[in-house]
Amino acid sequence: MAYISIITFLILAIGGTSYAQVSNDLNEVEAFYRCYGQITKMRPSKGNKTLLAQVEAGTKSAADACAEVLRKANLSANSGTEIANRTDPEAVNVLHSMHTFHASWFQNRKFATNPDGCVDQARADVYDSTEPALFLTRSLFRSDLKYSDIVKGTQPLQGVRADMAPALPPITAK
Repeated sequence: MAYISIITFLILAIGGTSYAQVSNDLNEVEAFYRCYGQITKMRPSKGNKTLLAQVEAGTKSAADACAEVLRKANLSANSGTEIANRTDPEAVNVLHSMHTFHASWFQNRKFATNPDGCVDQARADVYDSTEPALFLTRSLFRSDLKYSDIVKGTQPLQGVRADMAPALPPITAK
């Protein structure tokens, strides 16, 4: 899971500074708060005092603690299509944050247009405009996939929404 290390490094270096500058400006606890906040969109809660306490005690680095939080979102359940604990708010938020981050790389979300340039609602209901981001997020959180699987895959992906129900499959004419 080399990508977890890369993502952790990027989050700690957020703000246009190098990791060396960040490590000089922030202590380990501050770096953990920053990283944790970026990947979960939450502050460490009382329930997650274990990681925070380890960072405060100096037994775990901020980078290692953040990588541990990222690993909670590994897609290991249901044949690698779901996070192991769907009720863990950290895991759900990490998955959502990384998917949102990946979706921000793709600006054109109105590809379901008809020839006159208007949005074709029928196609918009069938095609998920965030599917490219789904491939990136899946690659980040599945250890059995290579990064090249993002562009070499032959199977489409469908997002599982908040109620854990997938989007309806495409309707085919008979």
